[in-house]
Amino acid sequence: MDEGLDLSSLRQITGGDKALEAELFAVFNESTSECLVSLRVAFDREDDAGWRDAAHALKGASGSMGAMMLHDVCREAQNAFKTEREAKQSLLHAIEVELERVQALLKALA
Repeated sequence: MDEGLDLSSLRQITGGDKALEAELFAVFNESTSECLVSLRVAFDREDDAGWRDAAHALKGASGSMGAMMLHDVCREAQNAFKTEREAKQSLLHAIEVELERVQALLKALA
């Protein structure tokens, strides 16, 4: 486990195939980037359901990849879909920072 990134489950599935892992990292990066855009749009539109759905999608992708710190902040955001705008802005920032960190770690591993 490297700073909130536990790839042990993923590596059991891939059998240590580095090319497959790199492909999965790329899919993760693309899908989470799209989810982040959806989360930002939901924030801008004050769309609580859209916020919840985008946070849920990010949470699922993060958990599947073993990015547990990101998973936890996304779970918090998902549960806070009816919270004040300032709190959501703080959560959005935390997600952006953590997602950027996870994507950089995965890039270094690919």
